[in-house]
This record gives sequence, structure tokens and C-alpha cells, in this order.
Amino acid sequence: MNEMDMFRIMVVDDEVDFLETVVNRLQKRQLNATGVTSGEEAVALLKEELFDVIILDIKMPGQSGLELLKRFKESRP
Repeated sequence: MNEMDMFRIMVVDDEVDFLETVVNRLQKRQLNATGVTSGEEAVALLKEELFDVIILDIKMPGQSGLELLKRFKESRP
């Protein structure tokens, strides 16, 4: 296992085409990237796994990226 295998990235975006493009590009660079389409999915995944970087869409229905960031900071300071 090399260093990049251990580096984990979560991408959160409600626009599926954009999300898939970003995740695919990161994976092509041998990065361990996971994509989810909602804030609730992101919160649930963060409870199960640790991530080194989280890329958030600011404008999402239901919960903005900034609101989601506050929730992340509360659960994993």
C-alpha cells in the first residue's frame, strides 16, 4: 500500500454528472475518492469512515455546504 492509498477524499455535490467527473479524475490520479450526492449521505459516511479532505458544493438543496461543514466540525473537530 502506498501513501496515496491511505489518503481519502470525499466529494459532496448534488449534480451527479459533475460529481462523477471530479471523482473519476481524482481516481485516475490514483487517489482514493468517494462521492455522495447529499449532505445526509455525507454525514452518514463520515460516521463510518475518516477522510483527509472533503470537497463540498456550497449550494445544495436542503443543506448548504457551509451548514454541512459546521456539522462535520461538530462531529469531528
